[in-house]
Amino acid sequence: MDLTVLFGSKAKVDILKYLVFKKEGVSMRQLETVLRWSFPAIKKQVDILSRGNILDIEKKGNKWQIYIKENIKGIMKELLFTWFFLDFQRVVEEYDYIVEDYFFCDFFVWSTIGVDIVIVYKKVDNTFLDEIKKAIETFHKWFFVDDCKIAFMLQAEYERRQRLADRFVVELMNIKQKMAKIYK
Repeated sequence: MDLTVLFGSKAKVDILKYLVFKKEGVSMRQLETVLRWSFPAIKKQVDILSRGNILDIEKKGNKWQIYIKENIKGIMKELLFTWFFLDFQRVVEEYDYIVEDYFFCDFFVWSTIGVDIVIVYKKVDNTFLDEIKKAIETFHKWFFVDDCKIAFMLQAEYERRQRLADRFVVELMNIKQKMAKIYK
């Protein structure tokens, strides 16, 4: 899924990703520093998004702060989270020889089990596991998700805990059912 095509600009998409996944209430100068786009490029895209009733720009003290408009914040989050899910799925599919299953948890408001993503993996050499960890880290940085807690669970451990009806694994199964209903 390429939202650059939908929004017409990579800078615009980066601004929206930052506001959804990282922090709202930032200034254009902060966006310039973080996104590494020029100030004129940031200003142009923020102005366009503001004229399109997507962003609010509020003056607080001597700073301008940028927010996603309340009436579309939910829709924007859903769109960007869907993009995140689909791209994460693509990353995981590249490592299908390692990953058996995965679950989106706390960060994605599916549960409160103490981790954001659980990856059930097949028994492999640690170098392969390090490879997927690096790919996921790169992926998260692209979406400005810095503090995502990821748990890796060996497939045999997952199956053992499933047979025991372990509370953690049962919650993961419930999460999978919720996700299946929404993201078919």
